[in-house]
Amino acid sequence: MAGQSPPPSPRPEQFVPGATPTPEQLASLPHDSQSIKLNAVPWSLTAIATLFLVLRLFVKLWRRKRLWWDDYILIAAWVCLVIETSILSAMVGLGFGGHIWDFPFQNIGQLVIYINVAGSFSPTAAIWSKTSFAVTLLRVTEGRTKAFIWFLIISGNFIIGLTGLFLWVQCTPVQKSWDVMIPGTCWAPDLLMKYNIFSGSYSAAMDIILALLPWAIIWKLTMRKMEKIGVAIGMSMGIFAGIIGIIKTANFPAMLSPDFVDSVDLWVWGNAETAITIVAACIPVLRGLVYSDRRPFHKSLNTIPNMGGGLPSNLTESLWGGTLASLSKEETEGSPSSSENVLGSHASDEYVLGSALQGGGEIQPTTVGSPEQYKN
Repeated sequence: MAGQSPPPSPRPEQFVPGATPTPEQLASLPHDSQSIKLNAVPWSLTAIATLFLVLRLFVKLWRRKRLWWDDYILIAAWVCLVIETSILSAMVGLGFGGHIWDFPFQNIGQLVIYINVAGSFSPTAAIWSKTSFAVTLLRVTEGRTKAFIWFLIISGNFIIGLTGLFLWVQCTPVQKSWDVMIPGTCWAPDLLMKYNIFSGSYSAAMDIILALLPWAIIWKLTMRKMEKIGVAIGMSMGIFAGIIGIIKTANFPAMLSPDFVDSVDLWVWGNAETAITIVAACIPVLRGLVYSDRRPFHKSLNTIPNMGGGLPSNLTESLWGGTLASLSKEETEGSPSSSENVLGSHASDEYVLGSALQGGGEIQPTTVGSPEQYKN
């Protein structure tokens, strides 16, 4: 009718499963896809995390250290990350990553299963990667600090673990959680989204707290100030995972969008959080590649006089493996008493810290005997 405005263009929210747009409406809609991004970015991040994990394990073998619980937990987190990334690629193969009006709805049942599986492995990988670093910190803490770290480990695994569990139990009957064709009822979508915001916030807070704790721990050690700063920075890379976790949490409202393409960034940021956490957990150990004599499986400095102060029988037991060698000549020269003070103050604390990050088992104080025991 003359004088009337044309009907508004169709909005994406109108096109839900079972609603088919007309050819004219379909032509007016965007047909871009985020499938390449959903494939390339997670696999690139997973490759980087894999490289750092392999280097971490190599350093352990290089220094003849056995793997400990933090290594095994980190490996488990990496396995979950690889599985999640693989499932994301499978989702892309089904048509996920494009707009909902371009999705072949005969694949919707299989896609929901993939989403639930990936949605379970993603938080599991995230919390286990944080748990690995927290377990490392348990070895160099005591008292209230250790109790607080235990609280973070237990509460984090519980809160974030529920994120994956809720995907499978949100409907009645439970089979409807992965089979959308079964009659039944499910929780309100915004309920799951709000809990994910809560758990995502807790996850990001864990990253930030675990990144700041090393400063309080290391600052009490009798090491040089610059060495303290270097070690603390190396153990605080998890702050970047915390920042990514905040960005991921801000994307959780995309869960309510009926258009698949809107949730691609949520998957990418979730994958990035775990990958960066794995990298951050590996960096402190990898400093041993820089501060070392670069001779694989070789124990240097075999002959060390008895200087007291709990000095380990082999200085390569220390985390950085070359800190004592890097001390200025003025510090290490002088009377035997001055050498004892320097080595006693720097080596004992650094040995404990190094054993925590590179060694296996519980840390035991080293008893230094007579000089004869250090002879070849």
